Amino acid sequence: MSLSRREFLRRSGAVVASLSAYALLGCGAANGQGGANNAPAAPVNTLLGDPPKKPDSPLIKKKGTIIGAARGMQDGKQAFYLSVVNLDAPKLAAKLIPLTFLSHGVTPNPVKPERAVLFEKQGKGSCEVDLKLGKVLATIPTVEGRKFYGHGAYSLDGSLLYATETEMSTYKGVIVVRDGVTFKELGKFPTFGEAPHDCHMINEGKTLVITNGGAALGATGDEAAPSVTFVDIKTEKLLERVIFTNDKINAGHLAITSKQDLAVVSAPRDGVPGQATAQGALTLRPAGGIVSTMDAPSETVKKMTGESLSVCIHEASGIVGVTNPTGGIVTFWDLAEKKLIKAMEMGKPLGIALTLDKKDFVISFCPDATTAALQRFDALTLEPIPGGRFDEAYMSGSHILAYDLV
Repeated sequence: MSLSRREFLRRSGAVVASLSAYALLGCGAANGQGGANNAPAAPVNTLLGDPPKKPDSPLIKKKGTIIGAARGMQDGKQAFYLSVVNLDAPKLAAKLIPLTFLSHGVTPNPVKPERAVLFEKQGKGSCEVDLKLGKVLATIPTVEGRKFYGHGAYSLDGSLLYATETEMSTYKGVIVVRDGVTFKELGKFPTFGEAPHDCHMINEGKTLVITNGGAALGATGDEAAPSVTFVDIKTEKLLERVIFTNDKINAGHLAITSKQDLAVVSAPRDGVPGQATAQGALTLRPAGGIVSTMDAPSETVKKMTGESLSVCIHEASGIVGVTNPTGGIVTFWDLAEKKLIKAMEMGKPLGIALTLDKKDFVISFCPDATTAALQRFDALTLEPIPGGRFDEAYMSGSHILAYDLV
């Protein structure tokens, strides 16, 4: 999809010098898709760690603002953006914030809701943005020999920022702790796994839950296997490690409920033959229950090729939504029963999130190579919301986040 110079400047709110040629891409270009540890790179979801929960208020009636990464072309060169769409606006429109890298995860500031930190996956890019002003406030560096791995989480008071990073010489993962205001590095602690990726804060900010993509298939060592680790932030000690029964998948992204029901999506693990088209996966563990990777019905699971990218839990109903871009399929599962509820074909589904009122699933997808759209689905019937499709969202990154941009 192409925008004129005037239209782009209006939407982004930015003054861009020498913007002689600009075209916003849908999903024709690679999104950097891949699991937590594989080289083929993608977006959205999830965006993202989850934003800190807020007390019930009249705002619960809002759908919220959807945030996701976008990419385009400027003067013949690839350019990157953050797209912001207010679902409660009388007329939907995407506000575009220019970036210097493709953002993977978005971490909102819990005390300054207009601000968020963005992270590149397997790269040096990270910055703080003002979502209302539509501009980058600060760049966040990492040290030589380390790369950001896509996600982060704030302490509940916003004083500290935690980020997944990997020491490239050893592939060992670390959680790097920074000042939440100045972003000065204060320390680091282990993730108790290799190639860490997603991370979520739970237990009122006391525990960090981390996905570790794992080393290549066949590697040995105590921390080589893909895993989800629960780490006590104060003591920096390992509380629990969840290992999958299927050793051919990595640990990519996670969703976790207030009761600690766990859902994890995976890409084929490094070293698996035909990795790009091998099967992804969804693994479920109800709180206190058994870890199970979904393997039925086989005709549906076989379509979950490549990376199972984004995951979202509707806690009240126990419905888990999963996207598979390569397979072109979205699946919904019963968390407690560990059974498929519904599967539907969709053009390159990427991110999935719940609206703030918890009534709708929102999915970013690419119905064709020039369109990056949003579609809302009823969270209980799983049917498309009439009029709930927006074709000018431009969110072609891996994840999306529904956020209360007060």
